[in-house]
Amino acid sequence: MSTVTTAVRAPVEAAPDHPAALAAWAVGGPLLMGAAFGATFAPGRGFDVAPADFALAWPMAIIGVSLLCGPTLYIAAAFTGVAPDPRRTAVAFARTLGAVGKLLVGCLPAAAFLAATNPGPGVLVLSGLVLAFAACIGLRGLYRRIFADDARARTRALYLGWSVIYLAIGLYAYASLLSD
Repeated sequence: MSTVTTAVRAPVEAAPDHPAALAAWAVGGPLLMGAAFGATFAPGRGFDVAPADFALAWPMAIIGVSLLCGPTLYIAAAFTGVAPDPRRTAVAFARTLGAVGKLLVGCLPAAAFLAATNPGPGVLVLSGLVLAFAACIGLRGLYRRIFADDARARTRALYLGWSVIYLAIGLYAYASLLSD
């Protein structure tokens, strides 16, 4: 009888994300998605949105609302007694924004095709739906990065309430950026 011995490998940790790479994904993904929607939008029926407005509205809405609402999540969590480490929260927001940018780049061909085959005001609706989809996926990832080990009901209730407000502010900001 023979025995085979092999070396046991340590589990591979995820490589830490470089801040510049996270920033590039966080800005680049939404910017490319906005540019794709802007390039395919054909004004009509009272809507006159410039391609540059689409291109800039995406990162401004996603990053701007995250910067606005991020501290409120931490403050509300601290007020209710479920606050995680502040550094962990900041890193979670950065990684989530980077992940959303990667998601948007991955969805870019399909969204650009759908927008190109449906020019006109339908692109506004499609753009809003893709933005809402990306925000929901991002919110799920953010929760897992911040509160993964916290199963308390008040943590979930707090995050659900904050998420609804975050989505409302985000869609309002996006609509406001496109209407000016």
